Amino acid sequence: MPGITAPLRTRLGWVRLAGLFMVGQGIVQLVNTAAGLMIVRLLPVDEYAFYTLGMTLVTLLVFASNPGVSHAVITQGAAHGSDRTATGGLVRAALSISHRLYAAALPVFALVAALMLWGHGWSAGAKVVVVIIVAAMGWVRVPTMIATSVLNLRHDSRGLFLVGMAEGLVRLLLIPLCFLWPSAVTALSVGLLGLWLARWTCLRHTQAAIDWTAVSTADQRNGLRRFILPLMPIAIYSAFQGQIAVLILSFVGSTSSIANLGAVTRLGQILSVGTLLLPFMVQPIMARQIDRTRFLNRLALIVAGLAVASTLVIASAYVAPGWWLWILGRSYQNLERELPVTLAAGMLTLIGGTLYTVVISRNRTAGQYWVILPSVLGQVIFAALHGVATTYDALVLTLIPVVSYALVQAALLVRVVREWPARPAVG
Repeated sequence: MPGITAPLRTRLGWVRLAGLFMVGQGIVQLVNTAAGLMIVRLLPVDEYAFYTLGMTLVTLLVFASNPGVSHAVITQGAAHGSDRTATGGLVRAALSISHRLYAAALPVFALVAALMLWGHGWSAGAKVVVVIIVAAMGWVRVPTMIATSVLNLRHDSRGLFLVGMAEGLVRLLLIPLCFLWPSAVTALSVGLLGLWLARWTCLRHTQAAIDWTAVSTADQRNGLRRFILPLMPIAIYSAFQGQIAVLILSFVGSTSSIANLGAVTRLGQILSVGTLLLPFMVQPIMARQIDRTRFLNRLALIVAGLAVASTLVIASAYVAPGWWLWILGRSYQNLERELPVTLAAGMLTLIGGTLYTVVISRNRTAGQYWVILPSVLGQVIFAALHGVATTYDALVLTLIPVVSYALVQAALLVRVVREWPARPAVG
């Protein structure tokens, strides 16, 4: 276009790409949110608590099987460009690592599942079925995450939309079965079917970008291990830390509190659409920056956007709480006190996740374990002084590590900037 410089044309291209991505993922998020809220409204409180525990177990298993593997594919795959064979080798290496981690995590998963479900009133048969469904969901989900990382790397907004809609539409169309069979088993079974269709869609769509017959190289395998190993302590910690509130409430046997916690944190799904932009735009773009000033300029824009969004969201919890709680239905209108904490945790999660994405985009994964001590110490002090018996207590407990995580990521990012490699001398 006349009058438009090349840098401006590039910026407009990124804006258009980000806009298309956000529109597509906004639709996907809307579909998934609608399906999730249908589950909240259709299941009785005790069955929704059961469903919440099942989804907590899915999260634990996926975390254990994918401790940064998909992020490693994005960061290291950026060097391969459009080389289908090299990308295929990298993905095959990542899948091999994830499958081994899944197998190693299964015994621990079974023990945690038994402890969480013990003492509640659901039948033994239903508990066994839920554990089997959850294990299958973890097995199906992890390969999809790794293949999806290639779509993020290639900025393939169409592919990401198709994968997301494959899962979301299945859930949205089949969740009404809970009218006939209002149980956690029904809802989780629908979720498993949606994950399977998403996996099939993702693997089919990535055929053009991934040579699935390629063999991984020793350099690729070693590179993934070097990226992942520093993340292992924080990944194991995060697998339990992110679900600590549900775990504690499951141990004390408060079924209604589990349901309330699961319902109010559903509102976080509305905020989580922002996290979808991290591997698609933030990580690949920041990974390609070689100039410190350009890196800092992009970082400043990201931080400013997060500050404005956080202010608006948290203010809405005080100005118009009824708007948020209406979404959850009649059974959960008593959660006005819990709402600001929930939204604050959601925005802090987005902030911490964004800073983490920027840090690892520089291929810097060391130091992530720093978050463990302040998080655990803060939670232990809170639990000892206050106790954890209600939904509000559980939400405050989850807020402590979110704050610690964001602060640690900020500190690590400062270190990345200070240790930015100097340009080689010319001549």
